[in-house]
Amino acid sequence: MLEYQRDVLVAMVDSMPERLFTDAATPGQRNFGQQVYHAASAQRILVASVLDGVRARDPRDDTTAARLYTKEGLRTYVRWSFEYSLERFDKQSAASRADIVNLFGTAMRGWELWQEIHTHTMWTAGQIVGNFRKHGMPPPLFTFF
Repeated sequence: MLEYQRDVLVAMVDSMPERLFTDAATPGQRNFGQQVYHAASAQRILVASVLDGVRARDPRDDTTAARLYTKEGLRTYVRWSFEYSLERFDKQSAASRADIVNLFGTAMRGWELWQEIHTHTMWTAGQIVGNFRKHGMPPPLFTFF
């Protein structure tokens, strides 16, 4: 799931013209760069805080224009952020996936956290489709059709 999420977000970055990275699909919504960043950063930050107890912000989570509004910056960030989670997932034992974790006051099994992360990332990625539609552009193709 993590690899698929990463690939969908990278395809979105690669498909959107850079000049539209600051454009929002609707008033009040995050713009394209912010929305992709949110989808990529949330999963890594949840893994770091819930599973690893890391509360400090990583300096690579900066939100500079170079990070949010250039293809290279945003693509690099998405890949880096997912690599953290992929590495953490690969190192997690089956026993720790059964352990109880706390996600914003909700107790759940460690494996359920991964499902919540997947749901959040794909929900957020689905919202990004509106950025493509607003400009009459098709979003990148999903692998199933």
